[in-house]
Amino acid sequence: TKIRLRWGYFILPLAILLVSVIITIYFYGKLPAQVVWQLNSAGSPTVSRSQIALWAIVPQVLLTLLAFLIAYGATRIGDLFKEASACGIQLDSILMVMSNVVVIPQLILTFAILRIFSYNSFQTDINFVWWVSLAVIIVGIVVLSVFFIRALTKMAGRTQK
Repeated sequence: TKIRLRWGYFILPLAILLVSVIITIYFYGKLPAQVVWQLNSAGSPTVSRSQIALWAIVPQVLLTLLAFLIAYGATRIGDLFKEASACGIQLDSILMVMSNVVVIPQLILTFAILRIFSYNSFQTDINFVWWVSLAVIIVGIVVLSVFFIRALTKMAGRTQK
């Protein structure tokens, strides 16, 4: 059976892109003409408000496009997943994980941009951003590990029979 491309395969990256666009629109008018992007005490370099807005959106667009291309490509080469399907592994869940895995760097980028925007708009440094980023990385590693261990045990159990 042919695997169809579904919104669920790349909905999370699309949602993070939307959140990033909303954050950028909200903060853009509040930003000074020159935005500090390295938050330290040693005379940080600055960029223009437009440049930082582009840096907030362009990588998110590219990561969302990557998620779509992964999902699209995987649905087109679905025949390669027949062995996994025969072992009882849901192809939908494989595609969901494969294409939504770009959410991890997207979230980290979103939190970093939020920190830069907050600092430049309100002169408040939200330090918890790095703890949230670390938590996102750890949760992502755990979820992916559990997913792949379950898939491998299903495949190993199926090949032994």
